[in-house]
Amino acid sequence: MMMRRRMLAVMRATALTLSIGMLGSAANAQDAYPRRPVRVIVPWGAGSGIDVQTRVFVQAFGEALGAPVFVDNKSGAGSLVGYQAAVQGQPAGYPLFVGALAPRT
Repeated sequence: MMMRRRMLAVMRATALTLSIGMLGSAANAQDAYPRRPVRVIVPWGAGSGIDVQTRVFVQAFGEALGAPVFVDNKSGAGSLVGYQAAVQGQPAGYPLFVGALAPRT
């Protein structure tokens, strides 16, 4: 429970930091970033642990950014479909990718 709270706090802080950095001095300009939606590719199914954490991050990130941010689940083949979508896909908006590393034992 404590680890989950810590992870959520880190994700919120990251979203705030990213949004402040991206807005910068162009916040008042009409052509300010982002002009297109931000798409976050998740290579796992909806409802998975990573998906739920990403959706919490995306909500905070979208609110801080003031732009539409959405999750695009691309599950299948042990997450290979999502990785391929991130690498080879046509950018519709601003694509971001959520990956995970397994700890070495």
